[in-house]
Amino acid sequence: PWFRDVAVWVHQAKTKEALPVLMDTAIRQAYAKKGPAVLVIPKDFGWQEIEDNYRVSASNHVADNYAAPTAESIEAATKLIKEAKNPVVYFGLGASAAADELKEFADKFKMPMMSSYLGKGIVEDSFKPYLGTIGRIGGKAPNEVQGHTDLVVWVGNNSPFSVLWFPKNAKVIQIDVDPEKQGKRHSVDVSILADAKKSLRALIDAGEAREESPLYKAALADREEWDAWTASFADDHLKDEGRVRQEPIWDVINKEAADNAVFAIDVGNVNMDHARLLNMNGKQRWTTSGLYATMGYGSPAAIAAATAMPDREVWHLAGDGGFAMMSQELLTLARYNMHVLTVV
Repeated sequence: PWFRDVAVWVHQAKTKEALPVLMDTAIRQAYAKKGPAVLVIPKDFGWQEIEDNYRVSASNHVADNYAAPTAESIEAATKLIKEAKNPVVYFGLGASAAADELKEFADKFKMPMMSSYLGKGIVEDSFKPYLGTIGRIGGKAPNEVQGHTDLVVWVGNNSPFSVLWFPKNAKVIQIDVDPEKQGKRHSVDVSILADAKKSLRALIDAGEAREESPLYKAALADREEWDAWTASFADDHLKDEGRVRQEPIWDVINKEAADNAVFAIDVGNVNMDHARLLNMNGKQRWTTSGLYATMGYGSPAAIAAATAMPDREVWHLAGDGGFAMMSQELLTLARYNMHVLTVV
């Protein structure tokens, strides 16, 4: 019962013979439902022998092939885009395979972009229409711009905090493959139950290019102001004031991290700094405890990343609290000679 609220599948093995099929089922459930699957194994099963006669079909696994949007939904969405005065794009983790389409869409229709925290890194931070993440750990520009929109193109996003953003009378075009997510965080005017990549491509092909709106120009200026303000602290460590701000530290990480680096982010103020100050390039990847905000997540996440992707540079970024909770994992990193860069 401990895991019921956090896992897509939970089961406890009752016999040793059931372990292979249950493990196979757990993996299938995790892939199918895109979440953690938990198999509880009694400790005495660990040294018991069973026959090696179970056959798996993991090699036959194929990637999801989600539906394309209907012509009716694309027509309705295109009409709203044409009529809108101040549209924006709000995307999340569900748009992870649609980075190119997101950028082309924003550029053609001149829409400022913002994302949930988990959407960070899909579009590179250097892409000017991308204002950054929205919310209390987000940046200045997206939080200011969101209150002035009259249309939100909502792509692959189910962030619980979304109920707090955007004007109540703003129209919404929501793109999601899951019907349960449609309208869950905001009333929806056009629902596109389809793949994000295919839907954005259909909208790009069907719609007419827009001119830059006053909000679009203001959004880009707001972002430039924010970038200049954070950059003004880059040399703060050279001042003899007995302390160093976080900006110079993240500036070094931005300069030194590999183009395909993986970042294991702990929980705390480090999430705020990561959202605002780490300039990701679209090739880099990152992970954190996005839903339950579990402190101490960074160390085991870094170990997992180094194990799964030994050819990539791994950074473990943590605050003092989260690091202290799992600092003993430094012994694991040393024991297995894992190349993980830890910054506290």
